[in-house]
Amino acid sequence: RGKPDDRKIWLSRSKFKGGGLENEAELETELRGMGWTIVHPEELTYREQTRLVSTSRAVAGLDGSAFFSALLAEKVLGEFFVFSRRNHIPPILSLILSSKTDRVREFLVPLEHLHGEYAEARYLLHDPEHIIGPLRNV
Repeated sequence: RGKPDDRKIWLSRSKFKGGGLENEAELETELRGMGWTIVHPEELTYREQTRLVSTSRAVAGLDGSAFFSALLAEKVLGEFFVFSRRNHIPPILSLILSSKTDRVREFLVPLEHLHGEYAEARYLLHDPEHIIGPLRNV
């Protein structure tokens, strides 16, 4: 099966022009302090994304297409932590990740919808502990 490297990555949406968290930059500051590497998938090639997602010890982020790069990986070595941004985890995302690994944890996070629809929707996370808590001891 292989062994993952020691990297823990957060798939950030903070530079993404579409939807995400209004206050994700503040969340990322806390994550960095906990040893997480902040990754902006839109700045990487598909090959780089696939390598990171498939070889890192832990991969976390808000549900979205960045997780789909796992589908391109021959095998996935680490654990996934997927946090909802729309009060549900899209079934296709669950299907893709579960086809590659049985180490997927999904979390429904209470967010305030600010504006926008679908991929363009923006949200506010009032209590970062909903994300920080599950990642604290990874």
